[in-house]
Amino acid sequence: MTYEEHPILGSYVLEDSYVLDIRQTGSSLILKLDLALAKGQPSWRPPAARPGMVHDYRRATLKLTSEQPVELQLSGMPLGTDAT
Repeated sequence: MTYEEHPILGSYVLEDSYVLDIRQTGSSLILKLDLALAKGQPSWRPPAARPGMVHDYRRATLKLTSEQPVELQLSGMPLGTDAT
């Protein structure tokens, strides 16, 4: 199953969303996102009238939990910066 086929995640365009923060706590991974809504999502509105804006973005938190402890290993790559 791809995320597009998932009953909840399919309402979003994850490849065009932005991760703003990552937190690891025990058996959870918490992502703060600028989440791109898919056109079929009930909250979707036409994108703001800004040049190059393709998606309707919303600030969101995604919490992933596991029965096992979660270990976060960062790649060491420098953080990206949005130029807007």
